[in-house]
Amino acid sequence: SERDLTFRVIPKNLDPKKTKVSRIMTKNVETIQPTKTTFDAIQIMKSKGFRHLPVVEKKKIVGILSMRDLYDFANDQLQESLKQHKEFMFGTGYGS
Repeated sequence: SERDLTFRVIPKNLDPKKTKVSRIMTKNVETIQPTKTTFDAIQIMKSKGFRHLPVVEKKKIVGILSMRDLYDFANDQLQESLKQHKEFMFGTGYGS
């Protein structure tokens, strides 16, 4: 990632054109299964300081979650909840 480059290549004066990924990549990567919740993903990412989390099923990567994905999802859920509460409080959604 750009963070690996920023924190593992440049400060060590390594040549980005010659440095092998295996030298700077994160080893023993934490993953999550697709059956887990977004809350589980957030907990892992917060506790480990990750911004990205591979989603693995049957030893294959099926996706990568980013903190931005989770933020956008939570924000969308919050906006929808607020809309529903507003409709309830002010009667605009009553009976529909």
